[in-house]
Parts: sequence; structure tokens; C-alpha cells
Amino acid sequence: MAPVVSRNFEFPSGSVVVRFGVRTPFWPLSTFFGMFEDVSVRRVFVSLDHYIGFMLLRSPAHRQAIYETPNAFVANSQLRQILESQPDAMDPDWPERREEIFRHGFDLKFEQNLTAQRVLMRTGDRPIFDDSRNEDPWLCYARGAGENFHGRLLEEKRAELQKLLGRSKPQSTPKPAEKSEPAVLPAGTSVDWGDGGAKHAAEMESISKPRGAEG
Repeated sequence: MAPVVSRNFEFPSGSVVVRFGVRTPFWPLSTFFGMFEDVSVRRVFVSLDHYIGFMLLRSPAHRQAIYETPNAFVANSQLRQILESQPDAMDPDWPERREEIFRHGFDLKFEQNLTAQRVLMRTGDRPIFDDSRNEDPWLCYARGAGENFHGRLLEEKRAELQKLLGRSKPQSTPKPAEKSEPAVLPAGTSVDWGDGGAKHAAEMESISKPRGAEG
């Protein structure tokens, strides 16, 4: 198998390459995909990107603005605008807690999304790289310059699922987390706890058969 090439950078042969917002067989593994609930903040997040933006910012108004954006593209763009115009908008504890916070949201996503579990299990034992070019280098591989924290988490979660479920069996449909109070949803958002919501039905069709390694 030929190496996967991204802007003149060659990934190891057979790698799974995830890119922000690129709808390939592996896009459910990206931070763009996967609605989940975090009962600790009484919110249902449209994506990991919404969750990161919400947790990174210190102002309740800024947090709510990110939370209510319709998709991860808009959320990331708005987050950059906020940080560029107000450098002190970031929570001062974010640099020290970012990996802990991201891991928490990542775990919730996979606990509550059967689609993401299925796609992750189909990657077998291949190395996984998040090559999203507009993300922080600590989170992504950035064509060899970043830490690939997200890719390493995906490999860890895959090993965990393989151990618990077997190498080819996806987990049964997860139930929504128990909560003492109703979560707050963005306006116009509906939740389908089964395979991740009706809005992902088309993507489920596209990943029903194995494809090439690049994503």
C-alpha cells in the first residue's frame, strides 16, 4: 500500500488519517462528528469542537455563543475571532487542564455514539493521525510537527473497545446518561441517542463498506 501523502508529508503506509470536516469513511472519528451529553455542565454538545470551545473560554456569554453555533466550522471560526480580539478570553487554567478536559469529552462521545465506535473498530491495528491543519498542534499531528494527542486517544480507545467487545463486534446501542435535571440544548437541536442522530444517516450509508485508509 502506498503511503498517504498530505501536502508533501508522507504518513506511514496503511495509516488512518483523520481531517477536520472532511467527509470520508473515517470522518466520524474527527472532532467535527458526534453529539454527546455532559451532565456535569448540563449541556448536549453538537461536536467535540463545540465542547472544546465551551470549556476553553471563561466568559459565560462567550461560552454560550460557541455552544449555540450550528456546526463545528462556525464554532472554530468564532472561537478564533474571540481569542484574536480578546486574548484574555481564555480560561487561565486551560493550558494545564486541556488534555484532561479533552479526554473527558472524547470519552463521552464514544460512550454515546455507536457510529464512532463502529468506524474506530474498523481501523484494525493501523496507526491513526489527526491531520486537521487548523487545530492546535498539541491536539493534531500537523504534518509531523504536532503531538497527535487526538490520534493517540483514538488508538487507546480502539484498544479498549477491542478488549471489551472483541476485535470485530461493535458495542450495543448505548443508553443516554442518567441526569437529575434536563440538559440545555441549542435552539432547534434534536437528539437521537441510537446511532448518533438522523442527521448522520447519510454518513452511515457511506461507511457501510470498508474503503481505503485515507480519511
